[in-house]
Amino acid sequence: MRVLLAGEGKTELGDWASHPSYRQDPPEKGLLEALLCRVKVDGWSVAGAISWKNLPHDRKALPRHYRAHERMPAEVGNIMGLVVRARDVGCDAVVFSRDRDRDRQREKDVLDGISRARTAMPDFPKVVGGLAVEAIESWVVSLQERAGAESAADPSSLLADPSLASKRAIVERADLSKLPADAKSLRQWLNQAAGLFEVRAGALFEAAKT
Repeated sequence: MRVLLAGEGKTELGDWASHPSYRQDPPEKGLLEALLCRVKVDGWSVAGAISWKNLPHDRKALPRHYRAHERMPAEVGNIMGLVVRARDVGCDAVVFSRDRDRDRQREKDVLDGISRARTAMPDFPKVVGGLAVEAIESWVVSLQERAGAESAADPSSLLADPSLASKRAIVERADLSKLPADAKSLRQWLNQAAGLFEVRAGALFEAAKT
């Protein structure tokens, strides 16, 4: 399975956020790749990645019936364009996260974009995506078994070491069976990833107990 990643930047994408000439060999993993590895280790690979700021809002790439005169929010167009791009470059799945950053309209538009993409391109393989509330650092804090991370105004301030290597190590070592109940956006994302790899719903969290 070939996966196209998209995220805010290096934290989510690791070296995939950089120009190929500046990447390590193999590329340093970002948090999205590390999270996917917690769901399934093998049988898939990262085929490419794109930072959110570089996603084109290009209506010409969208399915014809979505090019009407409607005013399409940028987040909706970005997600639609992302899925079209993944299809066109031969990827089997799109995996992304978007920081909510206390923006309720962004949340609505991202969810709408996912729904529209799945409806417009039903034959395209699954989309794993959603909002990190309020940021992907909230997920890292939750993976340290600390409640309240998704309500923190500045989740980065709750991390002793903000480096990517430290955050990735937390993702790789975390006991998913001890994930706080209020880590709702992270649980939703992980359940989508489980569906992508046809892992039984809930098994991901149960497996960590053994």
